[in-house]
Amino acid sequence: MKKFFIILALFLTASIGMPCAAQISFISKTNRPDKSVSVKGNVHNLVQKTFRSNDELPDSAMYFYWDSLSWDTSYMEVYKWDANRNQTEIVSKYYTETGTFINSWKTTTTYNQDKEVIENMNYAWDSTSWLPQNRDTYRYINGFPQSSTYEYYDSNQWKISSADSNSYTFNTDNLPTSQISLYYDEFEEKWIPQQKVDITYGTDKKPTQMLISAWNEKWETSMRIKDLKWELGFNLQEAQPTAYTMEYFYYVWIKANKFTSKVQNGVIVSDTNYTWELSKNKWVFDTYTDYSYNTDYQLLKKVTYAWETSWDTSMMEIYQYDTAGNKIYEEQGEKWDQYYEPWMKMRYSYIYGHDHQIRQMITEVYDTWEQAWRNDQKVKYYYASMASITGKKTLQVKVFPNPATDQITLIIPDGDFHYKLMDISGRILTEGSFRGNRQILSLGEFDSGIYLLGITNENGEANLIRLIKR
Repeated sequence: MKKFFIILALFLTASIGMPCAAQISFISKTNRPDKSVSVKGNVHNLVQKTFRSNDELPDSAMYFYWDSLSWDTSYMEVYKWDANRNQTEIVSKYYTETGTFINSWKTTTTYNQDKEVIENMNYAWDSTSWLPQNRDTYRYINGFPQSSTYEYYDSNQWKISSADSNSYTFNTDNLPTSQISLYYDEFEEKWIPQQKVDITYGTDKKPTQMLISAWNEKWETSMRIKDLKWELGFNLQEAQPTAYTMEYFYYVWIKANKFTSKVQNGVIVSDTNYTWELSKNKWVFDTYTDYSYNTDYQLLKKVTYAWETSWDTSMMEIYQYDTAGNKIYEEQGEKWDQYYEPWMKMRYSYIYGHDHQIRQMITEVYDTWEQAWRNDQKVKYYYASMASITGKKTLQVKVFPNPATDQITLIIPDGDFHYKLMDISGRILTEGSFRGNRQILSLGEFDSGIYLLGITNENGEANLIRLIKR
């Protein structure tokens, strides 16, 4: 999705509610190409674990929480991906006391040919089938967000809960010169204008000013962002200015904020925010931020200073990474009076397979009261594609009976496992996960013939078993 207009949300304007994955930060963010993908599972809302573009993506993950003495199994997620490495489905299953996983929630995502999200659909499991619950749908024009609609499913029909819409005017370079945003009033059942943005471009086709108006029976000018600079370059996929001035309109234009930054080697190494002090009729310091990176341009340290009569440390972020580029330490804190207090410390450890795939991630949090690290969450990743099964270390599995009629029993070492039942061509018929050393799988719904059963564990050990169904 083209991201340019999403940035307006930072300026308290009402941007359209497009998918979260597409939103970017307008200020103080490096503009490096994103060469990784994020698994959308729940744990990754807290820890944005990324997989490199050449990694095989996991097709399931099992989650555990620390109960002060041991790891307690919580739930699992099963993933599906398309050929473009976009996630198309997540199935969440909760863990029962009987040692099995039961379907709970499913989310499907549909993309258009430009890899833009056009629908997110959520389902709940009712013990026999998936029932639709709600959905978000998105439409685009020339790559820009045109509309988003949130609906809930009730009495066998979809009902609109909220909706947003954008209309644009484009110049001869196919760049928008104006954007009008509307929202849908479900009670009055009509569209209400919300804001308008008029954009001015320089000869280099980069925005130089954005004029923002609010609707009050008519369009009323409220704000403008001017003196825009783009030292990191400008394109509609990654819009990040390196300088701007913001003013509010109240009969006359009133200066409000100014932002400047220093760029080296394609990244922002420092930035400064100013506020306009009317009594002194000049810009005064507000905050100053320093950034440091490793050779891969991953952020190592971010320190923000606040100005009173001199610069004083206000907030700090610290990061560390392993040799594979995965984050292993994260610290965030702020200063209270004369003391700096980390209010969040987290560290992550990984177990890799012999093929460098991530098999396990453990998250620890620092207890500032006890002044000690404690376990928080563990995630085990499983890779059960044909490519990841073939040629790997053999997992010892006993299967009987084989040939079978209605069901088979698996005898396997203790642990957590993922399985896939496939036809002889490798097409997946069913899949799931289980814990323990004994599992019964039903074959009753399948026709007589030859099948392949792939099993993997969190250590990357695998086995591919040939089954005969009578």
